[in-house]
Amino acid sequence: MGERLLAAKKRRDVNKHFLSKMKNSVVNTRKLIAQNLYDEAAATIPTLESQIMSTCGKGIIHKNKARRLISRIASKTSSYLKRK
Repeated sequence: MGERLLAAKKRRDVNKHFLSKMKNSVVNTRKLIAQNLYDEAAATIPTLESQIMSTCGKGIIHKNKARRLISRIASKTSSYLKRK
């Protein structure tokens, strides 16, 4: 295999790792929201936002998608916490 192919494979594996880690965090937070565990979901938002923005900063996802994910999850938890 050529040097560029090996570098591309390594980069693809690293990107895949960060993307799957971010997606798992999003899914886990959405599960908490679905189970009406809003306090626990709100507690995970800072780390989730950090992971999403880290993935965005690496160029794995687009910045608009990152902001959209954060906004949707934050709005679902904050709307409940305001009613409380």
